[in-house]
Amino acid sequence: MALKTTMNSHDRIMSAVNLEEPDHVPLYFALLGRGAAFDSGYGFTFGNINRFDVRYPYVYTNQLKKVEEMLALGVDDMVRLEPPLGWAEEYEVEGVEGLKSEIKRLQASDGTLLEKIYHTPAGDLKSVVKTSEDWPHGDNIPVFSDFNVSRAREYLIKGRADIPRLRTLLGEPKGEEYRRFKAEAEELRKAARKLGVVLEGGRTVLGDSLVWLLGIERLIYGSFDEPGFIAELLDTIFSWEKRRLALLLDQKVELVFHSAWYEITDFWTPQLYRQMLKPLLKQLIEMVHQAGAKFAYIITKSYDSLAADLLELGADCLYGAEPLQGSATVDFLKETYKGRVCLWGGLSSAVTMGRGTREQIEAAVEQAIGKLAPGGGFVLFPVDGILPGGNPWEKTKILLDKWREIGSYPIASP
Repeated sequence: MALKTTMNSHDRIMSAVNLEEPDHVPLYFALLGRGAAFDSGYGFTFGNINRFDVRYPYVYTNQLKKVEEMLALGVDDMVRLEPPLGWAEEYEVEGVEGLKSEIKRLQASDGTLLEKIYHTPAGDLKSVVKTSEDWPHGDNIPVFSDFNVSRAREYLIKGRADIPRLRTLLGEPKGEEYRRFKAEAEELRKAARKLGVVLEGGRTVLGDSLVWLLGIERLIYGSFDEPGFIAELLDTIFSWEKRRLALLLDQKVELVFHSAWYEITDFWTPQLYRQMLKPLLKQLIEMVHQAGAKFAYIITKSYDSLAADLLELGADCLYGAEPLQGSATVDFLKETYKGRVCLWGGLSSAVTMGRGTREQIEAAVEQAIGKLAPGGGFVLFPVDGILPGGNPWEKTKILLDKWREIGSYPIASP
């Protein structure tokens, strides 16, 4: 059965965000990995799409090609505008005005180390990682990166004295970076209108950045032993992100995403979450709402332990509602969140889409749509995204076929 299609992707997504029923259930794929892998495994032709692949200038034409091919598949997509120098995990710190740094390779008994030193007016900052074959950053250590955490021999931030030095790294971009940002914003706005998709602003971070700067153990212990230090470091990141968010909002982005993979109760007690993170998050959400935009909170666990807090935040979307992580079953998601916030998820990419049989994938799609879609406020999404190696096209097509069969509104509850 063909999907009922009377809306473009923009109106469909925004209808779901506004807790309304669109023409059919939006389906969104976050493509994780390098474009070339999707080219060979899925037959797409959009090339590399990650900023650390293409460096400067950011080849947004690849992003537009990806959107075109997703729309041709019937899948909803968005055009993303990043702040100057990129969002945190793709942050190009070398674009900061007046910053000096040096990097070198060191030999160690357990392999090759990479050392990077930033020279700031307040003193030096240094980070050291052990490289590996899958190190994606070449002869560089980003300020923020998941790859740093498992390979760090020395984290960038050691204590309170490093915070003024960090502020230099989070300083003003060079003038050319602002010009590039504004030119890119204009092109992406035009493209979003032409393609009929949402202009996304991505992404702000708070808790995630602390893991990248300090490591997991130091963050957890520091929250109890050095709460003043952790609070000051959070405030430094918050001030930086507010400035960058204001730039995105000035360019009329419609939906802002906040990365909160490390704002879950694996890393923060509910009390510390409420004390340190929640007040700052509410300020970011208020900024977004005052500008007439919507706020999506990317969190894939703690839907049970932080349920009241997540609803009180006032975010428009909870992105990453994965029914197999923690205790957030589809029934729990329906009972706790349905009709109060847009749920963006419903499927496990790694387990259901990666390991499931045809029957299991079809049953999971039927359950997600049947229980979470009626009444609107739902975007079907395999959480955390589609990996070319872990999610072969044959299984992704099972999802597509079942969604096309049952995804049109009105949808009856099972």
